Amino acid sequence: MARPINAMTRQMQDYSYDTANRLIGVVEHDNNMQQTLQRSVAYDRYGNMWITQATGVAPGFRIDNISNLRS
Repeated sequence: MARPINAMTRQMQDYSYDTANRLIGVVEHDNNMQQTLQRSVAYDRYGNMWITQATGVAPGFRIDNISNLRS
């Protein structure tokens, strides 16, 4: 399911869900349909969500030298 996240820049995010209707992925595209962000998630036996794959970084954030997300 695609959702616009910024009407001015026409960025879109596509969400995917598993059979239990839990979020399993997010892909963001810019107005030229270039992928700018991708996240895949999984769940442990207690239902906690974990990011299993990530590419790109949200604007205003950076990854430090030990893989921590910083603002």
